[in-house]
Amino acid sequence: MKKRIILLLLSSFFLIGGSVLLSFFSHSPKEFIDQIISSISSEKKPDPSVEFIFGGDIMLARGIDFWAKKEGYDRIFTGDNYNPFHQFPCYLSGECILFANLESQFSKKANEKVENTFLFRANTGNIKTLLDIQGGNQLLLSLANNHTSNAGGEGVRTTRATLHQHGIGFFGAGNTTGDAQNRYTTEKNGLKLCLQAYSYDGNTNIYGGERLSWNPNNLALMTGHLKEMQDQGCDVKILSVHRGAEYHQKPNQVQIKLAHALIDAGADIIVGNHSHIPGKFEIYQGKPIFYSLGNLLFDQDRGMRAKDSGYDYIWDYELKKRTVPTYIPLLAGVKITKNLTGITISQPELKMSRVKKGIFYPLDRETFSGVLHQIAPSEYQGSLENNLQVSI
Repeated sequence: MKKRIILLLLSSFFLIGGSVLLSFFSHSPKEFIDQIISSISSEKKPDPSVEFIFGGDIMLARGIDFWAKKEGYDRIFTGDNYNPFHQFPCYLSGECILFANLESQFSKKANEKVENTFLFRANTGNIKTLLDIQGGNQLLLSLANNHTSNAGGEGVRTTRATLHQHGIGFFGAGNTTGDAQNRYTTEKNGLKLCLQAYSYDGNTNIYGGERLSWNPNNLALMTGHLKEMQDQGCDVKILSVHRGAEYHQKPNQVQIKLAHALIDAGADIIVGNHSHIPGKFEIYQGKPIFYSLGNLLFDQDRGMRAKDSGYDYIWDYELKKRTVPTYIPLLAGVKITKNLTGITISQPELKMSRVKKGIFYPLDRETFSGVLHQIAPSEYQGSLENNLQVSI
């Protein structure tokens, strides 16, 4: 028995050794070494991935413009001012792609009055605010929303030119239908990323004497764009959808039906905006749908009165009152990975903060937790709470 085992071991040794020698002599020494190195490298090579941070509405007119002109366009992160994006390691390393909805067009006819006007027209000096938010990362902005026409065709033309000049990506609106429907495409870490934006009031018309177009929430148009993205090799397809009831956390059935149809048609992530407060999100077919990320940077500092308003409210532990949380930005970080089976998307990592007069401040843990329990799916409550981190 012992002899048989020894013979078996010796046979195996000579067989393995022989195959290695055969491989060596059938190739040059350099080719043999290259094969070994290539084999080792391919085994260790990680799947390509990219990290996104999704944010809500940015409005740079009215009070934001007023405070910036008074204190300087670089005021947002000056000195020791708090930066909520620092809660994401990829932001600090410059590896993130940031997404938000630009709710104010740049214009020669800027509106920096603090009064409660709904014409959002921003001074081009506010580009400094966007660049400070971007940091060393890549910033992409949706231009399709119900304030796209506030500065007319001139506003969209000025906005596109200003963003292009400073290397900020944009999509969803332009001075022609072709401009609006021209999706944004970028490549990062071996992944081809394609984005497009739509709004419930999308239209093509003459505004202020100049033509203007932004994409409507039309299912046939949207699914057609998704098919084009698929046909042209887009690995990741992200759609921004502007719609829903303002100051309500829960999406209506029309929103849900549309979002599900878009995922079924090939979208990987749906980013909703318009309600101005953090809203519900869900994971459908393994893909995240954010129905509202609230205001990222807005001048609705005081929230709104919760009493008898009919709006959704929270309990703010720091302010010690019920309030409609228009001043609490929600940031959602996800990691998108491409592997042999397709695209996988990590569970969203949620962070929040406060905004007062256009400056960010940390949000207390109790208020964060309260908002989280109102917007997160029940099956994610435990894991999200366990991973809850609030930078103070």
